[in-house]
Parts: sequence; structure tokens; C-alpha cells
Amino acid sequence: VTFVAHITRKRKNASFTEKSYFERVEGRWLYRNGLLASGRDESLSGPPPKDLLPMAYLGDQVLKEKAAPVETLTDDIRELVRKMQETMDALDGLGIAAPQVHSSLRIFLIREPIENADETISLGDVKVFINPVLFNPSEETWSDAEGCLSIPGVEADVERPYEISVRYTDLTGKEKEETATGL
Repeated sequence: VTFVAHITRKRKNASFTEKSYFERVEGRWLYRNGLLASGRDESLSGPPPKDLLPMAYLGDQVLKEKAAPVETLTDDIRELVRKMQETMDALDGLGIAAPQVHSSLRIFLIREPIENADETISLGDVKVFINPVLFNPSEETWSDAEGCLSIPGVEADVERPYEISVRYTDLTGKEKEETATGL
């Protein structure tokens, strides 16, 4: 749903544009996410994403199960990844895992955060991890507030290793290994 509203209160005018995403869950409409801009913002008035996947939410069985490995990189897997990215971006997420969209496979995507000189964070390219294996976590940890697309509206401090290594297959089928540090 996209709308432009104009409000007048105590002789002061304000207008804004909002683009909101809703999902029907168990017969009720759930607000998933929204983007808000001052005034009339044509960039929010464009066509909605076509391929949003239904989300799994806290308590859904698929989130409690061990995900299966991806045996073969197929066109269906590539299409799932494309739709996962569209869903993650529409919901303003930094990451998403296949079980969060009711697909019990060992796949997750992240938008690599870029730490700028002014201490702000920009979003980089999407990185796809297929059959990831985490190893060699550092003893040093850090924590920060995090949210989860499967638990909308909730943030909590999460403690993580400051550095960890990951072995995975990328979307081209190439096996990779790298070490991540910080955010």
C-alpha cells in the first residue's frame, strides 16, 4: 500500500509519503514494514516488489528444524535466492535465511555493512552463503542491538565473536573461505 497524506494541525501543514507492506497470517493482516518520507516522494510510489516471499515468524516449525544442505545448485535455488533478496530488501533487512521464508535449506544472504569514516553504516552488495560452516570464533566478543525479520519490531543486544571464519559455496558454485570481523 502506498499513500500520500497531507495533515493540517494548528495552522501548520505537513505531508508525507508512506509505502507499507502487509502479510495475511492466520486470517489476520500483519504489518511487515514501511518506508516513510517527508512530502511527496515519487521514489516510494513506484511499482511494488513482485516476488515477496511469505515470512516464517517466531514459533513457526520451520524455524525450529535443522535445515537441509543444498545438494545441487539449480535454477530453482537461484530463483529462491533472487526472491529472498527482494523480500529482504522490501523489509529493510540486513540479512535473511531460507528457513525464514519457509524453505528449510542451508542458505543465507547478507548485505555487507560498510563502516564509513564518519561512523555511519552504508549497505554494500548482497553476499550469498550456501551450506555455510562457521568455525574458529575469536574469544573476544562484541554486542550490539539487532533485529530479526521473523520477530518484527523487537530488537535486543546480541553478543557475537568479534571475528569468525566461514566456509561456504557462492551462487556460482565456487567454494570459498573467509574471515569476518566486527559488524
